[in-house]
Amino acid sequence: MSLTNISFSNTTWDINITKWEDVVFVTCGSFSAAATLASIVLIYNHLRHWSHPEHQTYIVRLLLMVPIYAIDSWLSIRFKAISLYLDIFRDCYEAYVLYQFFALLVSYITTGVYATELTEVLKAKSKMSHPCPCCCLPRFKPGPLFLLITKQCILQYVVVRPLMAVVATGLSIGGVYNEGDFSPTSGFLWVTLTINVSVAISMYFLVLFYLATRKQLKPYRPVAKLMSIKAILFFSFWQQVVLGVLVFFDVIPAIQDWEQKEVANGLNNFIVCIEMFLLAIVHHFVFPYKEYISEDTIDELDTTSAFLAVKNFGDVINQQDMISDFKTAYSPRKMKNAQAVQKVLNSGDFVSSSSTSESYGDL
Repeated sequence: MSLTNISFSNTTWDINITKWEDVVFVTCGSFSAAATLASIVLIYNHLRHWSHPEHQTYIVRLLLMVPIYAIDSWLSIRFKAISLYLDIFRDCYEAYVLYQFFALLVSYITTGVYATELTEVLKAKSKMSHPCPCCCLPRFKPGPLFLLITKQCILQYVVVRPLMAVVATGLSIGGVYNEGDFSPTSGFLWVTLTINVSVAISMYFLVLFYLATRKQLKPYRPVAKLMSIKAILFFSFWQQVVLGVLVFFDVIPAIQDWEQKEVANGLNNFIVCIEMFLLAIVHHFVFPYKEYISEDTIDELDTTSAFLAVKNFGDVINQQDMISDFKTAYSPRKMKNAQAVQKVLNSGDFVSSSSTSESYGDL
């Protein structure tokens, strides 16, 4: 490989490096492959030791974020002309992951160490204060209405995030997206604001739910798990915003046949591949499979482990639970029932455990 002089001309760098794109592609691919392999090993071990499917279904869905992000980012660098379309799927999975984490927390409470009905946990809570910076808001009593609104506020991000990805793609094709431009006439400004408001609402209610149930969740180290998920969502979004701003101010140059925006997107995807490698390692500590090893699963590993892993993966990709959650979260009947039970809880005139649970239904 030969290196020659590097010349600067306005915002264009004429870099004379033999097949420099191949160097970037191979380097990015190496991190992507390592991250994917590390995640596949962890996922496969979870699928082999399928002792608690009510937990591990959500865990595997969370772990799939690494290979999806890593492979998508790698392909986006290799096929820069269609990177906008490839990133839509990644953005969709980002929102999906956030709700899967909430579903995992619910599963920990209802089928975990305490094996407690979520309705009873919330009913037993006294009034709560909002955390900063919303501490000035009125105190509230956790109950069925809180649970339903929490579901709605987290699920709305599952809809808004991919929708904004499609909108951003359409605006980019139309030439009015103007990434990095925060002027009111720029589509970038409004898409960014919409995503930020949506994810802020989703994360806020996720934190509220944790605060209401942290005693029951303590054995599962939820904060470490949340940080491993939130970190990549935070960095992948904001580093893209920062790179867009740098493009707008001509800090990031064009390189040969790569336009400024393509360089920024390529740099973002390159960083994501490295981040996925690091996250894959972290996942082995925060989502270990060894705690799910049981005598039953060990006995089954002799001849049928691969078959069982494939069978269990079928449960992971089955989205009936997600469809059901959407239906119940936005059901007018569920909202009416939740408001009725919440009214009783707020008055302090608690109904019996069985009747309260029945009124909660499948919230």
